[in-house]
Amino acid sequence: MEQARAWLAGIDPSTLAYSVMPKYECEGDHGCKPQPRCQQGYIPAMSHRCIINDCGKAKCSTCPDFVNELLQNIVIRSWCSYVCVKTGTSPPEVVAVGAGAVSALRNIYYGPVCMPYP
Repeated sequence: MEQARAWLAGIDPSTLAYSVMPKYECEGDHGCKPQPRCQQGYIPAMSHRCIINDCGKAKCSTCPDFVNELLQNIVIRSWCSYVCVKTGTSPPEVVAVGAGAVSALRNIYYGPVCMPYP
């Protein structure tokens, strides 16, 4: 979770464009929660829901394959990214972005850790 917080802290939200197109396959394939609320980091004061916009297996792009096998089997199995919107608005008003992870051990979901947008 500390790595997720550090990653989120280093992102400049104004440089990113967020879409609110749910990626439903992340629920089954990667174990992402479908519409969580922010649990850690920034928690919007208004009613909100976070929508999955991407996911993937835990992978280190510069690591040898055996390290990726180790990460996926021992530490983190997969990651989930979210766009959090204020409920009851049309079009959806983005209020935060977040990230979560599914542990390899016991398959437990953690997150999402959020930061305000923009």
